[in-house]
Amino acid sequence: MLGCCQGKAVLFFFFLSLSPLTTCLLRRYIFKNVIDSHYQKELFDTMTKSRRTKQKELLQSEISSLTSFFTADELYENIKKKDSAIGIATVYRFLKDLRKRKEIHSYVCERKIVYSHNEDNHCHFICQKCDKITHFTINKIDFLRKQINGDICHFQIDVHGVCNNCLKKGKT
Repeated sequence: MLGCCQGKAVLFFFFLSLSPLTTCLLRRYIFKNVIDSHYQKELFDTMTKSRRTKQKELLQSEISSLTSFFTADELYENIKKKDSAIGIATVYRFLKDLRKRKEIHSYVCERKIVYSHNEDNHCHFICQKCDKITHFTINKIDFLRKQINGDICHFQIDVHGVCNNCLKKGKT
């Protein structure tokens, strides 16, 4: 009979040898039918921890060096100069994992997802006549804090109107 810790180690290494689909199906079966809830969480945490790889470390250091908003494509272009073996899918998966762990923020800008590792806001003024998009920064958000029950981490605001250029053209 295996001890508790030995049994977990055997299960963990058994899972590593299986295909992802088989692992997923077997994990569901075991969690539903075999393992009690105390060990279920511990085993799940062990199995879902992300491995530290050179590619992930390179991606993390590149993101840390960026000082403004960036897209996955921009990150990929920077990273492939350092390691041509990293694919765009790896970059997207890494960014998705960071978003899940709330280590990075994402916004929508001109129909693209942009990322930031800072807790910045992302604001646009969109002209209704010429469709020009202007970025601006809001430094004080006291007007929002009064309306929201909770802490604000980051935000995105799109303000629609008519820009000064279009207003001048309309008056002449």
